[in-house]
Amino acid sequence: MKKILIYGAGAIGRGFLAPVFYREGYKIYFVDNNKELINCLKKRNSYKTAFSNHHSYEIVEVKYEKAFLPGEEISILKDMDLVFSCVGPNNIKAAIMPYLENVHSIISLENEIESVEKIKEITKNKNCFFGIPDVITSSDAPEELKKIDSLCLVSEAGTFAIEKGNYELPENIPTYSEEGIKKYWNCKFYLHNMPHAVAAFLGKLFKVSYLHESMAIPVVEKVVGFAMEETKEAMKIKKMADEEFIDFYAEKELTRFKDKFLFDPVARVGREPLRKLRPHDRLIQSVKFIESTGRNATGVYIAIKAAIYDAIINPEELDVCNFGSNLNENKILHNICGLEENTSTFKALSKGSIFSMLSEFGKQREVKMPTIRVS
Repeated sequence: MKKILIYGAGAIGRGFLAPVFYREGYKIYFVDNNKELINCLKKRNSYKTAFSNHHSYEIVEVKYEKAFLPGEEISILKDMDLVFSCVGPNNIKAAIMPYLENVHSIISLENEIESVEKIKEITKNKNCFFGIPDVITSSDAPEELKKIDSLCLVSEAGTFAIEKGNYELPENIPTYSEEGIKKYWNCKFYLHNMPHAVAAFLGKLFKVSYLHESMAIPVVEKVVGFAMEETKEAMKIKKMADEEFIDFYAEKELTRFKDKFLFDPVARVGREPLRKLRPHDRLIQSVKFIESTGRNATGVYIAIKAAIYDAIINPEELDVCNFGSNLNENKILHNICGLEENTSTFKALSKGSIFSMLSEFGKQREVKMPTIRVS
């Protein structure tokens, strides 16, 4: 039996990747720096998790061999056929260790294509490849599922898009050339990461807990749909993927965001707003891209305003950037987003508040605005 080691026993690693490879007959090993989680996993050798088919749940059992804290797994590395990193970009340095230099192959299964270069730099292992988890997997689950298993998560069936490399995968997991993975990543970045963040930051603004609750608010659904439509047209202008695939991908995403069975927390999707406001991240990069084609970026503007508002009222975000009480919208637009004050984008974003911008958008589209409870 082949063996895989998964760094990151959270949503993607435990909720999606492990079940898929267990079903394919692989032996599963986990590494995570969450002591409470690892201690729990060490006391057992299986867990149950759930997959949504948009109407109900399928409960599956996943058996695994061992779970480790970082450093405890060194003795088994030589026996692994493949190592997966399911670790967010901010946590890679703490989770991925230099001693992975000699493992056969590493696949970074993450929402950040830049994660591959970070892992190569840390490990000095050139056999590192990018994988796209084309799935929504929640870090939470409804109480009915937690009663079945406290480690239960909720995921879609989902799929993978993995860069070809010096390894073998099960036949039903597709691999792509470097050009092919870039086209797929374009769709994931612009048609999933961006609108996913739009729905999450507006959901946080309206004080809801889950993404499907955010999408049930008419004005949020309109903003997300508008941002998605303008992005689709921009992608077609730039010929970033086949037009049919762009349309298919966008429709698939809107269905995902509304799935009441996924319980996708807006707190998870909208975490680290300042990171998501960097020049090359999903919001600012999308604005630049849409504007470069002459399309309307208002939907993403609204999300940026909501993300900035979220960062300002979030003390942890203030601490991260050492701005303290001096953090304000213009500083974020300039220092975090990298926008110059004389640009049209900066001027458009610095006008009014998120509340006035959202209200104006609702009026233009005759959408009733719910009450926003200001923190």
